[in-house]
Amino acid sequence: MTKNDNDPVKKIFGKTAQGIFSTPNESHSKFHSPNAFCGNAGPEEMKHFQDLLDKLSDSQIPKLVDAVGIHFGSPAKDIDRDTLEGVLDEADREDFYREYHKLISNK
Repeated sequence: MTKNDNDPVKKIFGKTAQGIFSTPNESHSKFHSPNAFCGNAGPEEMKHFQDLLDKLSDSQIPKLVDAVGIHFGSPAKDIDRDTLEGVLDEADREDFYREYHKLISNK
């Protein structure tokens, strides 16, 4: 008889307590566009991406985050720049480039 045969949690729920409370191994890419920078862009594109972000002002970054459809519990304008830049890599690349060019053309 194995240890799990006498496990009351497994008898009731069909899984051990550890199995119930463990976080499933899901791909991070499941939570954003399959065309996002994150997980798809190589080192050169990521460097280019960061160079583009560095050219934006502190007031433009929140506008870009909103434009590409990334949502927070509070308005993007109230969140610090580093946090906003940290999530922009999850934007769809086509959306990012389109909205970036719209934003800089409206200067």
